Amino acid sequence: MRARNLKQELLLINRQRLETKIPMRKIKLLIAIISIPFLLTAQDSDGITFDNGTWAQILAKAKELNKPVFIDCYTQWCGPCKVMAKNVFPQKNVGDYYNANFINVKLDVEKGDGPALKEKYNISFYPTLLFVDVEGKELHRRVGGLNVEAFLNLGKEVFGDKTLAGMNKKYEDGLRDHMFLVEYFNLLYSSRNNAQLKSYVDDYFRELPDTELTKEINWNFINKYVHKLTSREFQYLYNNRSEFEKLFGEKEVDKKIKSTIQRGGYQYLIEKDGVSAINQEGYEAYKKWMIDHQIENLDVIFISIDAAYALKTKKYEEYTRIMDKAMASNLLPSTASHIYQYVARCIVCKEPAVLKKADQWLDMALESMEEGDRYEANILKLKKIVAEDLKAMDGQ
Repeated sequence: MRARNLKQELLLINRQRLETKIPMRKIKLLIAIISIPFLLTAQDSDGITFDNGTWAQILAKAKELNKPVFIDCYTQWCGPCKVMAKNVFPQKNVGDYYNANFINVKLDVEKGDGPALKEKYNISFYPTLLFVDVEGKELHRRVGGLNVEAFLNLGKEVFGDKTLAGMNKKYEDGLRDHMFLVEYFNLLYSSRNNAQLKSYVDDYFRELPDTELTKEINWNFINKYVHKLTSREFQYLYNNRSEFEKLFGEKEVDKKIKSTIQRGGYQYLIEKDGVSAINQEGYEAYKKWMIDHQIENLDVIFISIDAAYALKTKKYEEYTRIMDKAMASNLLPSTASHIYQYVARCIVCKEPAVLKKADQWLDMALESMEEGDRYEANILKLKKIVAEDLKAMDGQ
């Protein structure tokens, strides 16, 4: 229809040119302007065609055409989501494959059907590239941005025997072959099924004697999936590090031990009924182990974790107290670049006490900066945001 309309419009312009003697250069400009929508439509049609409609309508169409559904679960603020929308979804080879094999949907998880489907499919990371069958049952998923080749391969996996749903079924049926577990755990990891992965890894190690932990497959599992410092697997690694170093290299073993020690405390932040909370018992056991083993820089490690916990649990005033103490005692740096990060993390909170403290930190940053500091513009921008928020509160 658009092609016929375009032809008619061009004939009309040419007729008007003959009648009114419009210069040819103007005619060319008009033709170019009229052609733009047509060209854009043709370009858009090369990539994935995303269906509109309610979730019920999408599933009805999937049943009618007997096609699974691909869902791009995104948010407006997600950078990797925007990159895929710009660089991957419009590609012709991507459109050819996905349009032929799937009903395709873009789902803003914060609008319309989005919140309900976000909860239904337990979506927490973006983009989540989700595939469901005609009944809405999950088949497969991957989390994070992908390039064209990886995205095409992901779509092909849906029709193979290594989908997330298929691998779940094999595990439930009792398959525990080592090669299967390597692939399965990696799939759970890449799809961010963290709770499920942790449960199955724990089950796997529960059946193994200590003497088996130095086998290559078990070292690889420990290195990639074990992050709890108080776990039996890490304790064995720590107490027998020389044995692991002989087998897998001093550098790799040292890297694993240091990262678990430094980051292990973050494992005790939990989600309960949709609210962030701290497993205080586990965290205290972690701290005791660190103290008993005289780990270096304990004050810095603990205060960094406490600050992160305060942010995650939205205790912003506590966060500002922790950071004030840390900067005053030089446990954490107070340069302009660091203060910018500290403030950016807490100004989502619109409490006057928090914003006033953030404003004080920004003044500290400005006073400490040398002329021409590259963070000056960023600090001044945050100052303006804080000042506007405080003014709005005063006016309420």
